[in-house]
Amino acid sequence: MIVGYYGHGNFGDEILMEETMSILRELGFKKMEVIYPRLEDKSQFRALEKLDMFRIIKGILKSDAIFFGGGGILQDETSLKSFVYYSSIAVLGIVLRKKVVFLGNSFGPIKRGISKCLMRFIARSKKVIFFPRDVVSERYLKRIAKNVRPGCDLAVGYLKEFDMKDRTRRAIVVPKSKRNWREITEFLRKLGLDPVFLLADPGDLKFVNSESESLMFGLAIESIASSSVVISERFHPALIASYYGVPFVAVGKKSSRYFRKYLPKYPGILENPEDIEIMLATEKTLSTEYDIKKSLCDDYMKMIRALSAIKF
Repeated sequence: MIVGYYGHGNFGDEILMEETMSILRELGFKKMEVIYPRLEDKSQFRALEKLDMFRIIKGILKSDAIFFGGGGILQDETSLKSFVYYSSIAVLGIVLRKKVVFLGNSFGPIKRGISKCLMRFIARSKKVIFFPRDVVSERYLKRIAKNVRPGCDLAVGYLKEFDMKDRTRRAIVVPKSKRNWREITEFLRKLGLDPVFLLADPGDLKFVNSESESLMFGLAIESIASSSVVISERFHPALIASYYGVPFVAVGKKSSRYFRKYLPKYPGILENPEDIEIMLATEKTLSTEYDIKKSLCDDYMKMIRALSAIKF
């Protein structure tokens, strides 16, 4: 069984689902059931409707293992309801004596009492194995969990299938909040770049003036790889840019937690910036060279080797 925030059109989560299934096929799993928001006939997997707990419990009973395939689903900062939902599936797996694997996930912030209790119960089980994707999550888990292994974001493995592309004068902007994006795009034009908005989640359309801006949808991996700069409030477009050595500005705590390990002094990592800080950081990154592809791939392969050593 595979668990994650899948089927909602989110750029990063769709990549994570594809890579999780690819890894499990390599491990020899022949049948996969994925918790999904709707029932669909898929050749790669059987969908278990997200709110049909009877079928989910039945699926757990039939499964050899439960894989939480990437993403930051165990945090209660954005939604306690979501935390309780996903942690409950892990608890059911433990109670029903199944192996539970968190593969390339981030953890926290976890602030509420019920969340902390559920997290401690999950972490202390010998049935649960963690492959945290960032150093903050790893440090946290090692204080409370029994089985913590080297981890990495799953998208790194997915990107190995794509080649580097020639650079264009395109600047990709990935919004997730209300900002003066018009001022930021005008700044990009003054730098000689052509701004294009990539909507990494359908709900992000509300942050863009769709009548006056160029828009892009879908898994735009090749477009990111061939751009001159990426400004992203979402994690995975920034990760893709970093994989190909594209100058990027990553906005948010999630990105900061991940990239500080690889690029501790990089000027494009911002947690809660003003618009002017984004523009200044963009200009700095255009003249900053870096190469972390090998480090990312090495960490990914360490995770895969550790996962392959587990008997299912």
